[in-house]
Amino acid sequence: MITPLLVVVCGWTVSRYHQDFAVVNFKVRLAKELMANENKAGTALIPTEITTFKSSGKPLENLYKEANAIVHRFYVGSWIMGALIGLVFGLVLARLTIFKYRDEYLVNKGSCLSCARCLEYCPVEDTRGQILKESLIE
Repeated sequence: MITPLLVVVCGWTVSRYHQDFAVVNFKVRLAKELMANENKAGTALIPTEITTFKSSGKPLENLYKEANAIVHRFYVGSWIMGALIGLVFGLVLARLTIFKYRDEYLVNKGSCLSCARCLEYCPVEDTRGQILKESLIE
């Protein structure tokens, strides 16, 4: 029951950071720098990316539309990524609640001698080995 809740909560949480994830893209970063540069009209230091974009002759509206579309794709992708993380957490928690009941004896690989002479018990100790030899003679 907790897995769907984890999927939704993790998806929502990761989607809150979609704008921070989108800054990785060059166009989004350039659009943010242009917006910040427009607000500071008298700045003497202008990054080279801004001067290069302005000299290309492309309109600012196209860059803002492309950046907005990229941010939207990051929003959808962050929902998907968060939902997958929540699904993995939920499945791991569900796996921890499942208990395996064993009806048969399984050998402990750490203490087994692998002698292949086991009958009803493993002859690791000398006394058990003695009992095994006596039962084979009779």
